[in-house]
Amino acid sequence: MKQLSQFFLAVLLLTLSAASWAEWKTLNYTNATYVGNTLNGQPNGQGTYTFGIEQYVGEFKDGLFNGQGTWTHPFGEKYVGEWKNHEKNGQGTFTWPTGTKYVGEYRDGKRWNGVSYDEKGLVAGTYEEGVFRSTG
Repeated sequence: MKQLSQFFLAVLLLTLSAASWAEWKTLNYTNATYVGNTLNGQPNGQGTYTFGIEQYVGEFKDGLFNGQGTWTHPFGEKYVGEWKNHEKNGQGTFTWPTGTKYVGEYRDGKRWNGVSYDEKGLVAGTYEEGVFRSTG
């Protein structure tokens, strides 16, 4: 019983210490605003970054897009997927206003292994290690 009490006390202390470093704040930049969790004055954790007419909602680490997130542009472009160091990296879907889309892997911001679809949902081509191969 004593060990169980010590375990719960340790969990409580870890929870309280984690809560003390993660603050929910609004940060104003030139032409941009961040609302969300911060650590040492930078976006860290979940948040929303609005820059100009574009917006990113998702995870941050050390002030950069990192983890799962959604980037949207009001003209209809949208990316939903993984980010690393402020670039698309990992699995994701990019959709254009015409309805065309790319679904697959990104590496360092570039389409890497995946499929491109036309506005009718038909396969337009594939990417293999960053090289596009048309089906037509």
